[in-house]
Amino acid sequence: MAATLMAPFIMAFQSDVRNPPADLRSKASLILDHSGELSRIWPGYWPENQGFILYDPSSGAVLVGADGQPRNVTYRAGKLPGADSDFVFDYPAGTPNMMMMTVKNDWPLAVETLFHEQFHDFQHDAFDKKDRRYGGDYVDLTEITDRASFTAAAELERRVLADAILAQTAAKRTELSRQYVALRRIRETTLGEAIVGKERYFERLEGTAQYVGFKAAAIVLTGEDGSVATQLATGLRRNLFANAKGSYSGNWFRTRAYDVGGAIALLLDQLGPSDWKARVQSGEPLDILLEKALGITDNNERTRLGRTAQATYGAGQILLEMKAALAAAPKTLESPADFMRLGSRHLVLSISIPRSRLADGQEFSSTKQMIAVGRAAMAFLDVNNFQVEQPGIKLALKGYSVMSERAPSKPGEALLTTYTISLSPQVKLPTLDALAPGTHSLDSLNVSTEGLTLHVDRPTTVTVTKDRIAVLTSVASQP
Repeated sequence: MAATLMAPFIMAFQSDVRNPPADLRSKASLILDHSGELSRIWPGYWPENQGFILYDPSSGAVLVGADGQPRNVTYRAGKLPGADSDFVFDYPAGTPNMMMMTVKNDWPLAVETLFHEQFHDFQHDAFDKKDRRYGGDYVDLTEITDRASFTAAAELERRVLADAILAQTAAKRTELSRQYVALRRIRETTLGEAIVGKERYFERLEGTAQYVGFKAAAIVLTGEDGSVATQLATGLRRNLFANAKGSYSGNWFRTRAYDVGGAIALLLDQLGPSDWKARVQSGEPLDILLEKALGITDNNERTRLGRTAQATYGAGQILLEMKAALAAAPKTLESPADFMRLGSRHLVLSISIPRSRLADGQEFSSTKQMIAVGRAAMAFLDVNNFQVEQPGIKLALKGYSVMSERAPSKPGEALLTTYTISLSPQVKLPTLDALAPGTHSLDSLNVSTEGLTLHVDRPTTVTVTKDRIAVLTSVASQP
């Protein structure tokens, strides 16, 4: 993956090598001690000389394998440059593919996250991208004609799958796995290709990372991976409606896929062909591989298996439960129009960015809720911190809701990214509120009010209407 930080940080590691605190040193040693087992989880994923960084903000960072020296352990005291989030991909420490992981109070969660996110880095380089047309968090829920029935069927599948991975005998595991696949195929008869493809995309992306993260963390923390089935089953039995801050599409697609995909991967470990990982890597969906491994080809057999599961698990009662849960769930945003209804007026910043300058800008968000509301639109609600920095342009928000949209463009054309900020009636915008209705050409623009600053040192067009102030600017084609 592309480096997140700048190369000059590398030099700091060569000038501040000291003995790390015993706690950090022991954690790094624990991972190193299990390098052989970790390298066998997924071919190519965690080579025995894999580098990594453990960072404790209160003391410093342990770097394993920095500067191209496999398994060499160094220490950097104090704040680690660029360590502004819990993890950073491809930290520039002189060795490719080094993940930086912040270690605070929850070591099991930190080590699990390290392995999970490192697998995403591996996926970026090694996985076939043929399913990328299903990528992104947005799910077109209009493709689901009966949301209650869809939700109930998906919930039934989760319950059967949880029992399958916890089954005490191979025969029971196989039977429940067959029921799971049959139920899934029955549900898919009511769905379009876009929804089925989206489910498979998330399972292949997040499910395999969940499987690897749980498995690797269990090996490091306990010396064996026997707890993985229990962890996945716990996730499969979790109430997805309990995450009140999540959207329906987020909870029932991406979040559901973590443990569904992880559980199918675990079953493939036990029931699938020996090359199932290579086949997943080359693009085959997890559920298709499981179906092939189980040898289910007859529609009558699928119907029988599905009816057995529906009767055993009480499909009718699950439908009633899901209808009640859907009725009680808080309404969440599902479209750009939903977002626009949040405010009585809007400040809209549109930035045209030449493709040659894309690497010169960045967007940062810390928010209580993030929801995909379109194929290229993301809503950030009640942000703690939202920043956009482009050459000559800076937007900073706190306490506002904002929608980020990227307009489609042809190869070679500039990208147009638009940020729509929802404003309450009491918000005053100095400079902008003084402009008369109509279009204005400005050499620059500076706006500052509580929780919102916008600085544009570029030619800018501002269009003022009753409920909307639109600011259009661009990034220079050359630095």
